Order: sequence, then structure tokens, then C-alpha cells
Amino acid sequence: MLQAITRSKMLKIRRSNKQEGFVLMVTLWVMVMLGVMLTNLAYQVRIESVVERWALNQSTLRWAARGAVHFGAAQVRDHAADDYHSPQAEWWSDEDLFRDQTIGTVQVSLLRPGASDDSSNEAPSGNDTTESKTVENTDEAQVETDAITTSQYGLDDEESRLNINVALPNQLMGFPGISTVLAESIVRFRRELAEKQQEAKKDQPQTSARTTRKDEKDEASPLVQGPIRSLQELLQVEGVTEELLFDTREDEPPLSTLLTTLSSGKININSASRPVLIAVGLNEGQVNTVIAQRKESPFTSMDAVNGLLGHNPRTWARVKKFLDVRSSTFRLLAQAHLPNQARTYHTEATVYSGSDEMKFVRWREY
Repeated sequence: MLQAITRSKMLKIRRSNKQEGFVLMVTLWVMVMLGVMLTNLAYQVRIESVVERWALNQSTLRWAARGAVHFGAAQVRDHAADDYHSPQAEWWSDEDLFRDQTIGTVQVSLLRPGASDDSSNEAPSGNDTTESKTVENTDEAQVETDAITTSQYGLDDEESRLNINVALPNQLMGFPGISTVLAESIVRFRRELAEKQQEAKKDQPQTSARTTRKDEKDEASPLVQGPIRSLQELLQVEGVTEELLFDTREDEPPLSTLLTTLSSGKININSASRPVLIAVGLNEGQVNTVIAQRKESPFTSMDAVNGLLGHNPRTWARVKKFLDVRSSTFRLLAQAHLPNQARTYHTEATVYSGSDEMKFVRWREY
């Protein structure tokens, strides 16, 4: 009897131990599952936090870059009515004004990508006295050491470049790498492109009187912005290569830094580079004289330019319609970044400021 009771108790104890072990295993399994779920939840929260922080930083950079572009546009607007424009002016290229300005936690700058390669500020290579008497009085030793320190920050003048939409064949031939045949091909391509655009415009119905007024206003604007809208289109011309257009060759600047598709069509003699001045029609001696003169003091009027170059009627008649001392179109490139971070955000815009209006004519962000 005693043995039966003992055996019964032992069976109950074993059964109880099995139940407790099962409960323990279930508890451990539940704890493991909860741990996995909590870990996954924490990971998702962390990822969402990183994404939200990235989006917030991106938005902050974007608005800071846009603000810098509008600040540059305000400088253009405030000085649009000035009698002359020059890169030597503080509002144009003052590093204290355009470099690493702080907006909240963001640092922004307005960049001039081509400024360090601006050959207009290089020491002249020599004088040509065949056409210009003013060169005879130029101190060669002084000219060779004259160089304007060009800021890499500020406004980028479209009128420092030759507008491909109005350039003449002989002007294009003034650039390195462009032969007579290639210059004629570029002008023919431009003419054919204009004809195609005119035909396409005739086939498009006018949607409203408002659209018609806008088109008439654009046609009356002194801003030349077609038929070639992008320098990339020149790659359709046989003989124009990416190397010729975008690569520096033997210390010669690429054509993309000398040409534009959007400007008044004239050249600002105060900002144009040496190759552009030569392409317009000045000889080496005249270019040397211009660079030496504008280093001392910018040209303040076309009468001042005439006083320097106008003694040669043939040259002056050829180039005066392409020259000016003012600029109306500027490229603004804003770069924004957060301190101690490699990521940057860029806003690039082109602003036109006329006698009675100011507008952004191009805008892109990246």
C-alpha cells in the first residue's frame, strides 16, 4: 500500500515537472519572439529617423541654396540701372558677400566656376602694333605683370561670352579649334534649326490671347535665347566633339566657357575673356590695351571704349555693335552644405534684368 502511494506521488511530481518545463519553454520562446520583434521595431524606427533626418537636411539645403540665388538676383536688380558693370565691383565678386554665408545651420556660397580659368586676367602674351597706335604707348613690362585677382565667388556674367545664336562665322573662327568649314557648319545648323522652330510654331494653335501677348513680349525682349537653347545641341554639328566643347586643350579653355546660348547678344568689354575679345574682332595688341586699361579702371561708357579703340575706323565699325560696358544676364550657382558633412545641394539659375523687368529664365536644382 505504501509503495503504491509513493509511486503515485512520484508520477504526480514527474507530471508537474513536465508541465513546468513546457511552460518554461513556451515562456522562453515568447521572450525570444518579443526580442526579435522589439529589435526589428527599433531598427525600423532608426531607419525612419535617418530618412526623416536626411529629408529634413535636404529640405534645409534646398531652401538655403534657393535663398542664395535670390540674394544674388537682388544684387543684379539693385545695380541693373548702373551706367557700367564690372567684375571688380564689390556687389559682383566680393568674397565676403558670397562665400560661406551662414543661413541657420547651413553654409551657402555663390560660385563662379570659370573664374579661376578666366584668361582675361592673365598676363598678355605680347603686343600687336599693326592696327592700334595706343599699343605703341603701352609699357610692356607693366602689362606683362598686370593681373586682376579674380574671385571664384560671386556672379557669373553671360555677357562675358559670345552668344552662339548671333555669332558670325569669322567670330567663331577666332576660337581655337574652329576652322572655316566648321564655323560655316555651325551657322548653317543654327539657321536650319530656326527654320524648323518657326515651322513648328506655325503649326501650333494659339490657346489664348494671354499666350499671344506673352509670345509677343518674348519676341520683343532684347534677350537672345534661341534657336540654340543648349551648347549640347552643337554636338549635332559634324566636327564638334565633346573634347572641343568641354575639355581644356593645351592651356586653351573649352568652348563651353567662351560661348553662351542666353544673353543680350553683346559682349561686356569689362568682363569678357581674352579669347572672346579676339573672337569679336580685336587684335592681340588691342586686347592687351583693353585688359591693361580695365585693370586700372573699368570702362564706364562706350565713349571711353571709343576713345581707346575708335581711332581705327575700320576696326571700330566692325566691333562696336558687339560691345557694351553693361551686363543684363547673369548665371547664379548656389552651393549649400552642412558643416562637417560632404553632401551638398546646388541651385543654378539664370536671371535677366532689363530696363523694366527682372526674371529668372532658367532654373535647375541638383
